[in-house]
Amino acid sequence: AMAAAAGIAARQLQELDERLVQMRPWLPPRLAAALELPFRSLAQTELPLAERMQHTTTILNRCVHFNRTVARGEEMLVPPGGEAKLMEVVYWGLSHGYALDRAAGVAYVGAPAERGWSWTPAPELAKAVARLLAVAADKTEPEFVTVPAQVNEPAALNPKP
Repeated sequence: AMAAAAGIAARQLQELDERLVQMRPWLPPRLAAALELPFRSLAQTELPLAERMQHTTTILNRCVHFNRTVARGEEMLVPPGGEAKLMEVVYWGLSHGYALDRAAGVAYVGAPAERGWSWTPAPELAKAVARLLAVAADKTEPEFVTVPAQVNEPAALNPKP
């Protein structure tokens, strides 16, 4: 009975892992990069059940933690039709990101899109995103900063039966 239960658990875990791998393009780039090792480990077909569970739990826990925070920093981003640039970014959980290319004076709004995470130029938001970054970095007094947010559920995350 224990062997049968372990087999069922292994199949369910495999299905969950497959969904996590499919979901990876919709993660914010910073989080997807930070989870490179656990995702690469899940690709190993002969991984023992206990190790597979550890990597799966790591991915899920990091996603839950990231979704509950406002994360800021610098990262290399590739704007639409451009080359990779180092930009200041702030992520609002798993759903939104805001980036600023200070040299060009252009802001970008990031979000999961149909083909994964994407950045849309929003030059009119440069001042607001600069204020948002300053507030997130504790470089100014806390204040509410109005930035656009739109929630769309990518079809790949909610497949039709």
